[in-house]
Amino acid sequence: MQRTVADYKVLLKEYDLDVDFIEDYGKVKKVYTKTGVFALKEIANHQERNQNFIQKLQNVYQKGWMGFVPIYQTKRSQPIVSDESGSYYLMPWLPNNPTEERDIRYHKLFQELAKLHGA
Repeated sequence: MQRTVADYKVLLKEYDLDVDFIEDYGKVKKVYTKTGVFALKEIANHQERNQNFIQKLQNVYQKGWMGFVPIYQTKRSQPIVSDESGSYYLMPWLPNNPTEERDIRYHKLFQELAKLHGA
């Protein structure tokens, strides 16, 4: 089923967002609003997989690891919003910053991975 902008607007109401424009990047939608730009990411619509995703998020939060990009909660304090066609989570849109040296970005990535694995 092909989704329309109206379909996404309904989902994004769960985050209290009024959508101005949406760009399609496959499983990721770039959502423009008056409050900022967000990434709406699609995940497989399998209840077991969604539950596993939520449990992993809770585990890393409980371990105090906050070095990753935040996943926004819905008005009902849920990390995932779903309908009959799919499940999604929302996070800030992070542009790839080409001015930053590649080595520095990799160094930061490995620092965060080390924190995650050490937790």
